[in-house]
Amino acid sequence: MSKTATTWQGTSIDPQHTRAIGYAIGRHLAAGDLAALSGPLGSGKTQLIRGLAEARGIEPGQVSSPTYIIAHEYEPDTSGGDASGPVLLHLDAYRIETLDELESIGWGEQALYGGDAIIAIEWADRLGDELPAQRLTIELAHAGDQRRRVRISAGTGWESRWPALQQALKEAGTRPGKCPICKGRAWRGLPASPFCSNRCRLVDLNKWLGEDYRISRPIEMSDIEEE
Repeated sequence: MSKTATTWQGTSIDPQHTRAIGYAIGRHLAAGDLAALSGPLGSGKTQLIRGLAEARGIEPGQVSSPTYIIAHEYEPDTSGGDASGPVLLHLDAYRIETLDELESIGWGEQALYGGDAIIAIEWADRLGDELPAQRLTIELAHAGDQRRRVRISAGTGWESRWPALQQALKEAGTRPGKCPICKGRAWRGLPASPFCSNRCRLVDLNKWLGEDYRISRPIEMSDIEEE
């Protein structure tokens, strides 16, 4: 893994890892930020945005590529009281051919939503000079089977946040644990950890509720006393 002052490069080994990288990015985004993604078909752009959405309190299963309708808007789930913040605007520039088509979705001199949204754009390289300098540029490329090369560059306005984002990306690449339910990879950077998914976490909970698990010995005071 190599890096410069404002660039991080790494390799994702599976789709969940790509999602963990997206989650790390999403934790450091704020209203008005733009994440510009590029890469060939199947390189993991939508998977990365699912992780980004999850970090913003949005159910990742809702996120799909907006190729044919150009834009999806996702509101964070605030029902639990823990998640709040700007909407996520998910754009796909694959079918954009003219500036007029961009303007039809509100793209113009002022930022979309007046700078109150987080914007993630797939196929952003097709927009060329229309992209602002203040952005994160995320490039993905196939690296064999499920592996993907990921390169992230920070534009202007990221100077103060870049060190923390860089550290989060490093942690997202930490060797995964093993899910105690399905024995698959469980990436520590995702909220379901130490499980690989919410599904496996619920399976584990149901085993406790169904008394499939047993504590091997009686609980003693030394088990719960603070050291």
